[in-house]
Amino acid sequence: MLENVQLVFAIFGFVTVIFIIIELVLDVDTFAGRLISKIKQAKLDKRKED
Repeated sequence: MLENVQLVFAIFGFVTVIFIIIELVLDVDTFAGRLISKIKQAKLDKRKED
């Protein structure tokens, strides 16, 4: 039973990493894509203030 749970978490983590990479490459307009865009914009705003 414990091995199955670890396998599920490993697969889920792997899929999540792939999904994040795809979003960064394609800049997809999903929830995570918008979140990444906000972080990028915040970094740009900080540079302008300096």
